[in-house]
Formats: sequence, structure tokens, C-alpha cells
Amino acid sequence: MMKKMLLMILIIILLFSCGCRQKSDVISSEWWNDIVDKEFTNYDIWAGSGLLFYEEDGKPYCDYMVYGSGLPVIFTCTSSVILHTSGTVTIELPENIIIGTISEETPSENMKEVPLIIESDTVILESLAYRVTDESY
Repeated sequence: MMKKMLLMILIIILLFSCGCRQKSDVISSEWWNDIVDKEFTNYDIWAGSGLLFYEEDGKPYCDYMVYGSGLPVIFTCTSSVILHTSGTVTIELPENIIIGTISEETPSENMKEVPLIIESDTVILESLAYRVTDESY
């Protein structure tokens, strides 16, 4: 009887501990907290483009958006964020996207890894600097 009771307590403890897992290092990293739920924009090319960083189910994601002149956003690509070191991440974009514009009407299905450098309130994507906007989420 005592063994069954101890086994039951052990099972209950294991069940409750599974639901209380710790956040990943990504979520708790200081520089990730500086960019998460923020939109970074660049208006150097055409109507501009933006990057929105967010978390979903404990995983980091980025939306790359191309802004339109008559529409707020004409193209969005969602990518998981791969973290390398403090302040350096990689996202995936269709390979035929020219940063800030779409080179063809239909984005390519072939994805290309693009490195991003995080510097305080700025994200550098290739040669463009994206700055945090006031309307961040």
C-alpha cells in the first residue's frame, strides 16, 4: 500500500513538472528581449520594408514585410529565427527578393538564409539599417 502511494505521488510530481518547463535561453536572453514584439522599418527603397520579431509557442519568429504605396503591406514572409551568438540571427527569405522590393510578381519557393545583425534599436539586413518604429506591438 505504501509503495503504491509513493508511486502515485511520484507520478503526480512528474506530471506537474512537465507543465512547468523553463523558458528557453532564447526567450530569456537580454538582446532577444530588446527586439521581441517590435517592428523595425526601413524606407530607403521604394515604399519600404519591415521586420517584426515575435514569439509563438516559445519559439522566435520574424515577419519580413514589403510595404506598398497604396496598401500597408503587399508581401509578408514568416521565418523562424535562428540564433547564433549575442546579437546575430538568421532568417529565411525567398531567394528572388531584392531587399525592400520583390524582383518578380511571385516570390520564389527557394529560400535563402539571410544574416541579421542586432545593434540596440537597429537591425542590419545586408546593407540596409532597420530602425525600431513607435508603433511596435
